[in-house]
Amino acid sequence: MNDQVQLLTDWEKAQSDRLLWGEFYLSDGLRSKLDCGPVHEADCGLGIDLLSLPVRGREGGDPYGRRTVCQNGLTTGVAPLQNADELYRYEWPGEKKILFPEELARDGGTKKKLLLLEGPMQLGSSLLPFEVWVTALVRDTDNLARALSACTEHLVRLVQNCPGTLAGVVLGDDVAGTGGPLYGPALLDRVYFPLLRQLVLALEPLPVVVHSDGDLRMLLPSYRDCGVAGIQSLERSAGMLPEELTEQYPDMLFWGGLSREGLTGERSLLDRELDVLMTLRRQGARVMAGSCTGILDGEMDSDCLRFVGQKLAGFMV
Repeated sequence: MNDQVQLLTDWEKAQSDRLLWGEFYLSDGLRSKLDCGPVHEADCGLGIDLLSLPVRGREGGDPYGRRTVCQNGLTTGVAPLQNADELYRYEWPGEKKILFPEELARDGGTKKKLLLLEGPMQLGSSLLPFEVWVTALVRDTDNLARALSACTEHLVRLVQNCPGTLAGVVLGDDVAGTGGPLYGPALLDRVYFPLLRQLVLALEPLPVVVHSDGDLRMLLPSYRDCGVAGIQSLERSAGMLPEELTEQYPDMLFWGGLSREGLTGERSLLDRELDVLMTLRRQGARVMAGSCTGILDGEMDSDCLRFVGQKLAGFMV
């Protein structure tokens, strides 16, 4: 068994007998709806086993200088850099400018702690206007790869300086849509996957789970070769079906599989999707229940969320 997968399966002592439920975090809107406190680690009594914890800027706001503006009722992101040369010279913020969640420094508690970070492709693309990012990827690939390598080193330093004990790292890097990869596989092999492997090797034996929306099936062999412990999302509408993925890649953890439609009110759909995950778990598959986005928000049905916790609480292999 892959050592990183073994670490993942050891997150809870009862993992061999249970199907775990993991999420990135609960939005403020959902916390308000459930009338629970703002403490990030708390799951508002939903029965979630694993929650992740994102970093933020020590002085408030985004540590990378990104911001959002609202115009005509629409919220859009504003990139802090305007051209690729600025990214090539960019100084990634030191650890003193990053505020780690207080929960990480506290030992004990029933919830295992994961650090949620944006990956190099996610960070790089968000610092530039999209058309500038795409142009640099195609026309100036080597310089962009060097900038993203510096970004990867920055992410490794963050994890190494994180207080407390982590159960793993979740790396958010959206590289696909419902129709498949957003970037050509050859470009990803040249730019992205070497960086991912660099990060995974630097953090061993800490397991790294990668999140991306969309259809990743074409890219899964490359993720496996990079040594990632698992994939989070499993967007069923994009063809990411856990019953097929676990058969093809038995040494990887597949986390997700609960459609947004089920969590926003289609109880029968939610019930069927949970049954699939429970059946796979009984068969020994490495799966963990979770929303396809990783985030539980205020539009989700509180009764459906409680139903997930209740159903999984009564499940044993």
